[in-house]
Amino acid sequence: PHRNLRPGPRPRPRHPHHQRPHRRTPTRARPGPHTHLPAHRPPPGPTRK
Repeated sequence: PHRNLRPGPRPRPRHPHHQRPHRRTPTRARPGPHTHLPAHRPPPGPTRK
């Protein structure tokens, strides 16, 4: 048998939820012409100064 285990109860494994990185906005959700978010461009029409 393997001898690299310490005697006694094994530590409880961490839940995989806590090892997951922080949620990020997916690349496909960036603003653009094909998404529900407005694109980062000035609105059409004359620009006032």
